Amino acid sequence: MSQQNFDPNQYGQQPAQGMPQPVSGQAPDAQGKATLAHISVFLTWIATLIMWSIYKDKPGYEVVKRAAARAFNVAITISIATIVGMIIPLILAVVAVAGNNGGLAVVALILIVVVAIVIGIWGIAGVVCHIIGAVKANAGETDYKYPLPALKILKD
Repeated sequence: MSQQNFDPNQYGQQPAQGMPQPVSGQAPDAQGKATLAHISVFLTWIATLIMWSIYKDKPGYEVVKRAAARAFNVAITISIATIVGMIIPLILAVVAVAGNNGGLAVVALILIVVVAIVIGIWGIAGVVCHIIGAVKANAGETDYKYPLPALKILKD
């Protein structure tokens, strides 16, 4: 039986037995873990900090480290701004009430409302950005940068 139309070069060269396979720079589950890093901030920023500490030194998980650091930085910045932004007007309100200063109390109340609105908008923007980061990480985009200002507490 003759083998007509047989071309021995039609198949690619097979790797030799026992030879190391080429290694990609990213772990196979890094994309899913990066998605989880963006979403874990909804539990608390502590969950994102834990993810960062687990994957910060593991080879192949640089994308997870970067995603967790950026998510943590935005979440902790929003938390700090919320605490500081609510304490200052509350102190002003207490001083106004203690001093029987009605005008200062009105200013403090207006300031509390304005700060609450600004912090609420910033919080909603943070939630939206975390969701966008998770969707982009799931799609394979590994370098999502949050468009919100954030303290650089963790290096990415």
